Amino acid sequence: MRHVCLFFCFAGTLFAQNDAPPRAPLDVMPGSITYDDIAYPYPVHYLPLTLYGQDVRMAYMDVPPAGQPNGRTVVLFHGMNFGGFYFAGPIEVLRREGFRVVAPDQIGFGRSSKPIIPTISTIWP
Repeated sequence: MRHVCLFFCFAGTLFAQNDAPPRAPLDVMPGSITYDDIAYPYPVHYLPLTLYGQDVRMAYMDVPPAGQPNGRTVVLFHGMNFGGFYFAGPIEVLRREGFRVVAPDQIGFGRSSKPIIPTISTIWP
């Protein structure tokens, strides 16, 4: 049992000597809240809306089909951790198959407005 204790004491001493705080990668730069520094694969348009009395804009890409249109539209909704720019690959595949593709940035994400929106507890007591 004494050997195990000595090992842990020795290991603790080693780790304590290399206690430097973690450093951010040098190639990561601060980003813009409006995603202006993120390349979108297609032109971005804006739909003006009013939400809780605030004038906002919803950004979206409306991508026409490549080649023969099939008359159908696909709308791609992103999750809560990215914007419509993420769909570059699927958009290209779908448009080559004749689909019109619409990819909005939900309000609060990507190039859409970032308004102050009440939480459920403030609208339902």
